[in-house]
Amino acid sequence: MCEYCRSVEREREEKEEYYFSIIQRRISCIKMPIECVCCNVRMDPNSRRPFTGTAMRLLVSARTNTVLPESGWICNACRMSYRNWRYNTEFANVLDRLEEESNEMIVDTINKVRFLYSIYVYIYIFIYLIILFRMMMRTSK
Repeated sequence: MCEYCRSVEREREEKEEYYFSIIQRRISCIKMPIECVCCNVRMDPNSRRPFTGTAMRLLVSARTNTVLPESGWICNACRMSYRNWRYNTEFANVLDRLEEESNEMIVDTINKVRFLYSIYVYIYIFIYLIILFRMMMRTSK
């Protein structure tokens, strides 16, 4: 191959590498579509909100009649329908009380777990001290 042919071949390879790198960057920017938990509409990153709260889960489970995921996203349209439903004067007091009870239940559960863990630690320390005491008694004989 002559020098000119090699330079042309190198230029072609460099262009291919350049275009390939552009394609790779564009592919890496593509993200999986995010669907609304309530209506299964694909959402843009700007039009989504986190799916949280007991009252929101109650509305979505009533609308979809399916098992709900632990976390997810909800679209602005479903969020606005939730807000209209949530702040309806007939339901506002009931839903406030429902969310307060669920938050109290979570705090009670956390406190129970902490209490049980502290009991577990005390029992473990007590057993360790008994074993240590027995070992000391054996070595002193």
